Amino acid sequence: MLGTGFAQDRKRIWRRYPWLIWLLPVAGLVSLIWFLIRVVPKPSRATYPCQRFAAPLASGFIIWITGLIGSALAYRKARRLIGRSRYVVGGICAAFAVTTIWVCLSVTGGRAAQAAAPHPVNSPTGAGKGVFPGRVVWIHDANATDWEGPGMGDGHWWQSSHTDQAVVDSMVRDGVGALAGEGDVFKAWDLLFRNFNEQRDKGDVGYQAGEKIMIKVNFVQMIATGGNRDYDFSDNRPDYPICSPQIMHSLLDHLVNIVGVAQSDITIGDPICLWCNEFYNMIHPDFPEVRYVDYAGYYNRTKMQKSSVPFYWSTSRAAGKSQDYMLKSYADAEYLINLASLKGHYNVAGITLCAKNHYGSLRAPTAGGYYNMHSDCAFTVSQSGRYRNMVDLMGHEDLGGKTLLCMIDGLYAGKHALGYPNNLSRKWQMSPFNNDWPSSIFFSQDQVAVDSVGFDFLVAEWPEGNGPAHEGADDYLHEAAQADSPPSGTAYDPEKDGSRLGSLGVHEHWNNATDKQYSRNLGAGNGIELVTQNQLWASADGPIRNMTIGRRYDFIQYAINDARDGDEIVVPEQVYAESINLRGKNVTVRSSDPNDPLSVAATVINGVQGGPVVTLQGSEDASCVLSGLTITGGELGVFCSGASPTISNCVITDNAGAGVRLWNASGATIIGSTIADNGGDGVELSLGRGITSTVTMRNCTIVGNSGNGVYSGVQHIISCIIYYNDTDAVAGTISSVTYSDVQGGWPGEGNIDCDPCFADPCNGDYHLKSEYGRWNPNSQSWVLDDVTSLCIDGGDPASEWRAELWPHGECINMGRYGGTPEASMSRSPAGNAADLDLDNDVDFRDFDDFVDKWRAEEIFLREDIDRNGLVDFFDLKMFVDEWLWRE
Repeated sequence: MLGTGFAQDRKRIWRRYPWLIWLLPVAGLVSLIWFLIRVVPKPSRATYPCQRFAAPLASGFIIWITGLIGSALAYRKARRLIGRSRYVVGGICAAFAVTTIWVCLSVTGGRAAQAAAPHPVNSPTGAGKGVFPGRVVWIHDANATDWEGPGMGDGHWWQSSHTDQAVVDSMVRDGVGALAGEGDVFKAWDLLFRNFNEQRDKGDVGYQAGEKIMIKVNFVQMIATGGNRDYDFSDNRPDYPICSPQIMHSLLDHLVNIVGVAQSDITIGDPICLWCNEFYNMIHPDFPEVRYVDYAGYYNRTKMQKSSVPFYWSTSRAAGKSQDYMLKSYADAEYLINLASLKGHYNVAGITLCAKNHYGSLRAPTAGGYYNMHSDCAFTVSQSGRYRNMVDLMGHEDLGGKTLLCMIDGLYAGKHALGYPNNLSRKWQMSPFNNDWPSSIFFSQDQVAVDSVGFDFLVAEWPEGNGPAHEGADDYLHEAAQADSPPSGTAYDPEKDGSRLGSLGVHEHWNNATDKQYSRNLGAGNGIELVTQNQLWASADGPIRNMTIGRRYDFIQYAINDARDGDEIVVPEQVYAESINLRGKNVTVRSSDPNDPLSVAATVINGVQGGPVVTLQGSEDASCVLSGLTITGGELGVFCSGASPTISNCVITDNAGAGVRLWNASGATIIGSTIADNGGDGVELSLGRGITSTVTMRNCTIVGNSGNGVYSGVQHIISCIIYYNDTDAVAGTISSVTYSDVQGGWPGEGNIDCDPCFADPCNGDYHLKSEYGRWNPNSQSWVLDDVTSLCIDGGDPASEWRAELWPHGECINMGRYGGTPEASMSRSPAGNAADLDLDNDVDFRDFDDFVDKWRAEEIFLREDIDRNGLVDFFDLKMFVDEWLWRE
């Protein structure tokens, strides 16, 4: 509040700078002239932000000048009347003159924009909503935005070169998952729907086919109620912050491709604005059947229509005004998603977040003949404990009552309602932004809590009395949290059915702008819980472990989200029903023992809800490693775009499309892996954006795929088996294939074309048959076959073979098991079973190795010469028989 100290300071300022007394009259005159010049020729311009800023100054000037002229005339009249001894009438004129001057000064010299007194911290009111009551998720990723700013010659913030769709997709996925506490994004959405329906007494049911969803966005710079029909954002100050097309695209992708909502059952838009061409052209091609609602309905948009459902304001100021009605897209919808912008609302409401986003859900806020929504904003009624129309909007059964999810787009932010260019997007100074874009998205099922958090961020960044910090700016949050018994005493009843609203959510302020802690974060109350990236992922007893930093996680994706380049993530043996995205991080994700095929078979990532099981589409290079994993159940097994990972000792099988798809100059290295029984090509190298991808494969088995074994691109294939695929084994214009078994043949050193003699391909056993020993994973023993595969000893002679057990032929086998202890045994007499250190003689060094393993019960030990799983006297006898052998 402004006190006597301020009044004394003001007097001293005016004595020092007397010209300041003329500042407001001059500003008012200029505003009046500007308003008349711009608005009279084209009345629709009255809705422009600059004119909405000029209008109160102009009207104040008119009142001021009228009062001065009126009081002067009344004073002159009073002097003449008193001079003629007409004291009563003269006194009335004198009183009128004094009163007019007082009113004039009261209007024009009223209170300056007042900053509210400090808000009490961690004092929650109301009842939290959502799967986790009062939870607000804040996802911040500086990689989402890369723009120099307005007027810098760097295009516009919403262009794909400045706002990264892939990063935004990850942010939305993380936010939805964290809000529901579920790493599987399909299950997360299902939890949100089920919880919401339970709160509405509709039972434990998720989304049902055919139910309609309305997405309310904020396009205020494209407002059309004043006659604007220009659909080009570039003509409407395109650096102004409105909801980003990238978030809208990601949200639609979730609803259509994860939740399973038919495109025709989704409506998205801002009904009092225009769906600008630039955003429409970015979204419509992928979602052509979605209904894009706007004010005019031109160019294949859907024109907003009123329904027959009335909306009532809980204030006497609405008496005698035209009746408001819900819009049809809201009345017909079963669910609403409120996607607001993170902005101040200077000189009007202080802030504009999810609640005020509904100022565009009925009609223009100041439409003639209707109740003026701005009449109860903070700058009109700045005290606390007053009626706030946003509570009616938040509480109506077809608005807040249908709101499944609130989101605040904080990728870019600005100061709404200030004149150009002060209202454009601007970088933030507070931590952690530090003179960069906020690059944030907020999520909540509690419409009071999410606006409370947004308010705290805005006040921390812009603690200005004519903006977010104005007295009364958060009054609607107090009223909404306590709507059943609000401080104002208002009986909020927007349906006018005689039942007042209950609490619409929980409100409180954080402890400070550095720690950003609310009562649930502090374990001290039933208020708000602000969940950030640092709190999202780790679990005290989760099965997955980041070996580098020692944290545990419930989901592989959570471990990736929390990892940094160089970290090693170990995934224990079990089935993980999730799809993962490496998010440009050069980390290792591996099973507990990538060299043990049993461990590989038991460590399964089973993709969910279509799409790739594993996605790499950032800056992943060869130090990004997938090792010892079974990857199955996806539309694709592994998808790479511009990434060059290393895939080793993996089984990629039973995916609907390609096992591995490399796109947009990817360059994967695949070693010792099986790519089998996929619905497309085994490995597909696509020409993404006209750029060729490359693959290097060594000791891989590529069999039984419905398309080609390896298709297109630049291929370097060494010691591989590519057989029994439905079309060609190898198809591509540039292929280097050596020491491989290729069905149909292929030119190159060491290549063959013959039956690889797999042990049991129908059941996924691709060990090579051998008369001298083949490992049987079912019996866990070595068995003898009646045939020996020509792929044994057929691999690249320069490759490391020494892990193969004797008889090994001193040359690596082709295929998945070449160069491993499970390699099938050779007919070649090369080497000696007792030459344990492989130095071509049997001596004391070998005996020392033998003694070290005495009585060891392990498979795949060289010292277990008879291959029965135990180093014992039988092995000792065989060793002694070969003593002092030398090649």
